Amino acid sequence: MTDYSKKDENEPLLASDLSPSINSVNNMYQPTSNGNTNEVYRTYWARWYILILFSLVAFMNYVTWNTWGPIADTAKTVLGWTNADIALLTNWGCIAYVLSAPFFSWVMDVKGLKMSMLITSTLQMIGVAIRCIPVPLKYLKWVMNIGHIFLGLAGPLLQAGPPLVSAVWFPPHQRTTSTAFLTAMTYMGIACSFLIGPLIVSDVQHKNGTSINESIYDSYEGDKPHTTMIPSVKHDHLQEINLLMYIEAGFMAILFIMTLVYFPSKPPTPPSASAETKREDFLAGAKILFRSSQFWLPALCYSISSGFYDVWGTQLDAIFGIDKVSQGIVGWIGFYSNIAGTIGSMILARIVDLIGGKMKLVLLVLTFCGTVCVVWITLMCDNIITFNLPSVYVSLIVLAVIIRTTIPLYFEITVEGTYPVAEGITAMIMTWLNNLYGLIFLLVFLSPSIGVLWTNYSLLGAMAICIPMLLVYQERYNRLSQDTVAENKHD
Repeated sequence: MTDYSKKDENEPLLASDLSPSINSVNNMYQPTSNGNTNEVYRTYWARWYILILFSLVAFMNYVTWNTWGPIADTAKTVLGWTNADIALLTNWGCIAYVLSAPFFSWVMDVKGLKMSMLITSTLQMIGVAIRCIPVPLKYLKWVMNIGHIFLGLAGPLLQAGPPLVSAVWFPPHQRTTSTAFLTAMTYMGIACSFLIGPLIVSDVQHKNGTSINESIYDSYEGDKPHTTMIPSVKHDHLQEINLLMYIEAGFMAILFIMTLVYFPSKPPTPPSASAETKREDFLAGAKILFRSSQFWLPALCYSISSGFYDVWGTQLDAIFGIDKVSQGIVGWIGFYSNIAGTIGSMILARIVDLIGGKMKLVLLVLTFCGTVCVVWITLMCDNIITFNLPSVYVSLIVLAVIIRTTIPLYFEITVEGTYPVAEGITAMIMTWLNNLYGLIFLLVFLSPSIGVLWTNYSLLGAMAICIPMLLVYQERYNRLSQDTVAENKHD
């Protein structure tokens, strides 16, 4: 068996090689595993800058990805769009991801984080800029779709990158926590999209809604409105939509400049023994993953449960229906759910970091509770149990906490079991599968004749099937074991 704790003598950096002008060192972590006390593992304050900048770019990617779901009623009425149009804009994230993930996996492995981040930020900046192009209303749908294609192309690094950033920049006792923070900012992006959209783009009140705006008279054929609006009212709503596009583009422009100024691929000296261990090359690593149950079982559990939930959560407005839950209420549910999921994932990830393992047991408990929660939601939507807003709020928030908490754990348990395959390759294939399942979900959603109730049963099946898969999975902590051995040698 290969001893991955042994390194080429030319590979590590010596303490004497480190230029003090690069980054201030805030912690000397551990000596390298070959016992040479002249070689040290270090952590840098710059890791927090990398963490925050990466997180904010991911945050904006998800804010822009879910721009239209929270304002679906207004978009359908003012722009004449349908549920299928809204779903397609969301679906470009999955379609573009499936197409571009192999390229980004290669860039992450061969070119490193810096080049990957520069490409990602550029694509995202192009996407939000295209959405701001002033065009006649009849061409707006085309412009938005093109913009969302670029936003989708920017997604692979932001979804698959967190385990790689954690492995390259953070010591073992902070890896799961940093991965949780990085992934949590994507949920924060979704949460804030539910808040930002409805705050800027006001709701259009219908004659069959809770209140009547006398300037609007509408009827419906399926999900597409036939609306007569006073031109000034329509103009005001269009101005609100344009303002939303400009705000998102402006914030992304700041992050784009920050990325250009400073985003190194790695620190001058690694933070742990595993961080400086040479990984399998791109093709060899991919072959190992495709043959390994240590990869497939947790990867499928993650991609099925999270993939279905992510796109299901963007369609709450259509799933519940305006007669039961208004656009504004759906926005607040989405906001609170993702905030709670962010907090929950951070707390549990820190606990897992402190206890050093036990991820399988935690995932099993969370998955079982999530399955029960989806059963409750399905029964409410089918009117088998009484539908009421407090139950909707509680069930959706609890489900969000459960799903969001499992994501960093799935990332970490999978890269631990497949190490020394590069974290970027492992996470990229996992997220590729995630987006593939999301793509399938939204493609079915594009058919208006099929309705929306099937979505709850699909999510239920996705959660339930993970339980037996986790039961047969044999967890291993290859990377953590190497770092523990290196620490014990030093002690």
